[in-house]
Amino acid sequence: MTTVQPYVPHCVDASASSDAGDSGDSPDSAANGDAGCVEEPFYCERYCPVESGLWFSGCQVLGDAGARSIECNWTTLCGRKTEGQIAPPAIDAAPGSWLAAAAWLEASSVEAFERLAAELSRYGAPRSLIREARRSARDEVRHALIMRRLALAHGAKSLIPDRAKGSRRSLVRIALENATEGCVRETFGALVAMHQARNAADRSVCAAMRAIARDETRHAALAWSIDRWIQKRASPSTRRRIERARNAEIARLAGELLQSPSEAQIHVLGVPSAVQARALLAIVAGGFRYFDRPRVS
Repeated sequence: MTTVQPYVPHCVDASASSDAGDSGDSPDSAANGDAGCVEEPFYCERYCPVESGLWFSGCQVLGDAGARSIECNWTTLCGRKTEGQIAPPAIDAAPGSWLAAAAWLEASSVEAFERLAAELSRYGAPRSLIREARRSARDEVRHALIMRRLALAHGAKSLIPDRAKGSRRSLVRIALENATEGCVRETFGALVAMHQARNAADRSVCAAMRAIARDETRHAALAWSIDRWIQKRASPSTRRRIERARNAEIARLAGELLQSPSEAQIHVLGVPSAVQARALLAIVAGGFRYFDRPRVS
C-alpha cells in the first residue's frame, strides 16, 4: 500500500546545526525561506504513521522544493497476531528483509496460539480445538526457526518479538480476533505460502514453503472450526458483528495489496505480485470453501 503525506520541514536553529551539516538523509536541506531555519535530518517515521497489519517498507520525497510530499510504502505479511503485540519491524526491498519479517511474524504467532489455547480451555471449547491450537503453536516455533535460517542465508537477521500485553478477554473479543486474524489473514497467508512453494526461484524457499503451507492450511481450518463453535453459542447480533468484522478485514487487506513487493522478492521468494495477491484474496472473499469445513483431527 502507498500513501502520500504532505512534507512539512522540521527545522532547527541554523547556528546550532552549523557543524552538523547535511548527513545525506535530509532531502534538499534548505532554509525554506527562513534564514534561521535549517531542516533536521529526514526520518520516514516522522511522516509515515504505523498502519495496523502492515509492514513499513520505506518512503521517498516527491516534488520540488516548496511543493514536496512524502510517499509512504507498506507491504503485507499475513499470519495470526494477537492484540497487545507491538508493531512489526521495518522491511525493505531485499529478500532477506522479507524473510526476517516473516520470521518475526511466525514467532509472534506462537504466542497468539498459546493464548488462544488457554482461552479456549477457559471457555470450555472441545478438546480437539484446544489440542489443535497447541499443535499450531508448536508448528509456529518450527516455522520461525526455518524463516530465521532462510533470512540469515540471505544476509538478514530477524528480531525476537516482545511478549504481548494482553488482558483477559470475552468470548466476543476472541471471536472477532479469530475472524480477522484467522479466517481472513491466516487463510490468505496459507494461500500465499502455496503460491511461494510453486514459484520461488530459491529452491530452499520452495521446500520450506511447501511444509509451511500444509501447516498453515490446517491453521486456517482451525480458525474456521473455532468460528463455527463460537457462532453456535453467539446471539444473532454477535454473529452479525463477527461477519461484519470479517468483511471489513477483507476490504482492509484488499487496500493493502495495491502495491507489489519488490521484483527481487517476487522472483527469489515467489511472493505474489499485487495482481496475484488480489486474485488469492478473491478466493478468500469468495467463501473460503476449501477451509470452511471440518478438518481438525
